[in-house]
Amino acid sequence: MPKPIAVLLVDKHAAFRQPLAFLFQREHHFTVVGQAGSLAEAREKLNGVDLALIDETLPDGNGIELIEALHAASPHSRVLLLTDRTNRPQSGSALPNGAATILDNRRA
Repeated sequence: MPKPIAVLLVDKHAAFRQPLAFLFQREHHFTVVGQAGSLAEAREKLNGVDLALIDETLPDGNGIELIEALHAASPHSRVLLLTDRTNRPQSGSALPNGAATILDNRRA
């Protein structure tokens, strides 16, 4: 059996992170290696991450700032940036900065 995909969840809302972590943990090919609600917390958990879901707007800065540090700690990692912005001046820079994609989680 292949090694599970190591997932880091970075979102300011624990009410979003915790159920998402539960769903990932139910799948045998994923393992949640960390959860963080801020850039500072996330920076301590970057090693060994295969996939990071990162909220664009965190209490202590922009989630895009974390992408470069993540790739330095875990060069093979992929990033899914979560945003709820209707306009994307900052989100638009995520792809050139190393995010694999942007997921818009606005509620319709």
